[in-house]
Amino acid sequence: MISTENKQKQKNALDPFSRLTPSRRSVLIGTIIFALFGILTVTIYSNTLESPFVFDDKVRIEKNTHIRMAEFSLTKLINAGFNKSTSRPIPFMSFALNYYFHQYDLLGYHVVNIIVHLLSGYLLYLFISTTLKLPVVRPQCDQPELVAFLAALIWLASPVQIQSVTYIVQRLNSMAALFFILSFWLYVKGRRVQSGQNRWPWYLGSAIAWLLYQRSGLAVESESTVPVPGRRHAAGSRASEPCAGIAICSLCCIRAMPSTTSVLCSMTCENTGLLTAISW
Repeated sequence: MISTENKQKQKNALDPFSRLTPSRRSVLIGTIIFALFGILTVTIYSNTLESPFVFDDKVRIEKNTHIRMAEFSLTKLINAGFNKSTSRPIPFMSFALNYYFHQYDLLGYHVVNIIVHLLSGYLLYLFISTTLKLPVVRPQCDQPELVAFLAALIWLASPVQIQSVTYIVQRLNSMAALFFILSFWLYVKGRRVQSGQNRWPWYLGSAIAWLLYQRSGLAVESESTVPVPGRRHAAGSRASEPCAGIAICSLCCIRAMPSTTSVLCSMTCENTGLLTAISW
């Protein structure tokens, strides 16, 4: 018989983070994963840093006089965003900041696009890992961080993301995805708050992120999507167990579909409290 002490030693050997407190372990794993995602993303897109302005880039950036902010002020930044597009001001504000710091030097525009893509991938990792740690899902997933890491890794490296990263004006799309995933992650974090603690700051953050999503990339090919509370199943019910997998697959499809594709996906994740309708 293997003693309890020997079993613990074997467990520690398999998991080098097991001796850390849960919070430190989470921070350390998150930092390592973010660094790995960063190396991967930069490696994939490093050869696009000198890609020229093409197609809509020329109209919306190169010939757009509204983003030519010679001196910084909040008023000029807001005008740069709303003069060209009242429905999608945030990406145009980011273009104005690009121009303010380096005019039409291509490097800066591409670096921002890569950073937005990297942050989206990391937030996707956080959303999936947080969802898989929900009490109703956790018993069915022994390695939530590993599953989330692999899902986000595939999403980051997928060839379908090339246009959104290298085509500069598609930052509208990338920033919409960024705030969309952020909204869902903050919502799920709020759902995980222990009873008696204040969860509304998380919900408020989710609502703000959703509003930023609304102002980042809404176009005719994408409709509004928002997490809202749903009822929980009675104890012992297994009817909605596949829901987390459906939600993860749906999130992994963000920006993967061309704008000419029309897809409607509706689902209710009652254990996690997510209700969403996604349309392209």
